[in-house]
Amino acid sequence: MTVAEALTELKTVLRETTYDAAWGDTLLRSYMAEGQDKFCEGTGFFQDFTEDTITLVEDQTAYAVPTRAIEILDIWDGTTRLGKFREEDRAQITRTWDPSESIQRTGSPLAWQTDRTTGYINFDSAPTAAQAGNTLDVFVWRYSTYDLTNLDIGAGVPAPIEIPTAFHRSVIEYAAFKALSHHDMEQQDKIKAQDHFAEFKVYLRDGKRAMQRYHGLETRVGTDQSYVY
Repeated sequence: MTVAEALTELKTVLRETTYDAAWGDTLLRSYMAEGQDKFCEGTGFFQDFTEDTITLVEDQTAYAVPTRAIEILDIWDGTTRLGKFREEDRAQITRTWDPSESIQRTGSPLAWQTDRTTGYINFDSAPTAAQAGNTLDVFVWRYSTYDLTNLDIGAGVPAPIEIPTAFHRSVIEYAAFKALSHHDMEQQDKIKAQDHFAEFKVYLRDGKRAMQRYHGLETRVGTDQSYVY
């Protein structure tokens, strides 16, 4: 299903016509874009480290998180997996208990964190001139590559619905929920809005199961060991 087809179906669901464009294409596309993002957040789509890399800069320890990233899962320097640490671990990482953290290790990063400065990946060491230009592979859980509001990603091609075909209608259900929840519209219908949201949650459930199958994960139920004597 293309974005244009999804938009047409959404407008049919909402009974919006050219003569009564209560929401308009721009707003409805933004609702669909939000729906695809919510689907990614709720299911785990997409995960990869082919999309994003970090190019090291001399003396620079902070780098912007990739734009479409939901969570940074891992960072690799070639075949070496960097460690992850939290701000409360920084004293051990830098091997100094000085609160000013005036002592900064230099060289190739060995560990990273994302809780020091919002929107940035911080490394435990500052690259030297010798490491400048080296690249690190970032393994991310991300949103779709393109935002559905993007009308031209090249050669006049609109952003595609990137989640699997089986779940394309999830963006319609979410957009219908948002449109019918609009508190300033005469078209507001809280009951139908909740019906559409319930359908969206079914897509989330099925999407999460699909991701578990892709990753070969199993869900097992066992006895809490605290009750075993």
